[in-house]
Parts: sequence; C-alpha cells; structure tokens
Amino acid sequence: QADFMAMSTAGLNAVRIPFGYWAVTGPTKGEPFVGPCLLVLDQAISWARQSGLQVILDLQAAPGGQSGSAASGREDRTWNYKHWAVQETYEVIDLVARRYAQEPCVSGFAVLSDPCDTIPVD
Repeated sequence: QADFMAMSTAGLNAVRIPFGYWAVTGPTKGEPFVGPCLLVLDQAISWARQSGLQVILDLQAAPGGQSGSAASGREDRTWNYKHWAVQETYEVIDLVARRYAQEPCVSGFAVLSDPCDTIPVD
C-alpha cells in the first residue's frame, strides 16, 4: 500500500499491474505457478484507487504461453503457437473484463503482452 501512495506522492497518475493467467483461473496442471489469487489483484486495485491512481491491467502470460520467452511465464525454445491455449485465454480475458468493468480506477486492459510474431492471424 505504501508503494502506491509513494507513486501518487511522486506525481504519477497511473500504475501498470502485470499478472499471469494463473492469478485468474489457477495454473494449468504441471505448471509451477500459484493461484488463483484474484483477491491479491483486487487489493492492489483498491490501494491504487485509495491513492488516486489509475490502473492499467496487463495480462502478461496466457495459458500455454503466447511465446517461448520468459515474459510469457516460461522460457522454452521449443514453444510454438500450437501450445497457446487460445480459448482459455479468451476465458481469462472475459473474466477479468467483467470483474473490473465497473471499477472506476481501471482505465485500461492490455489483453496480451508480447505475443510471438509467428502466430498466424487467421
């Protein structure tokens, strides 16, 4: 909480909060993550609101990964786009969007950070 207040006191007006899918739906079997833990995200948003900060939510890691880079929650040189669990990603995005749609301090939602540039667009 003190960090949010310090950001506000320093003159910042927004904070980006990155999170992995496991914070929303829990980890996929065999993955080393802990979750779900939406109450932690709720708490951070509450602290931002109390500090007068806007929030940009950032889905940093999708189920199955959106790339093989560490930014997706895994570093895997054998990763390819077929590992990405697209439908599960849509479900995470939908849940987060509905949960925070009426939260006045949430002013943005980056729906997927750093996707691989070889994912087909069709």
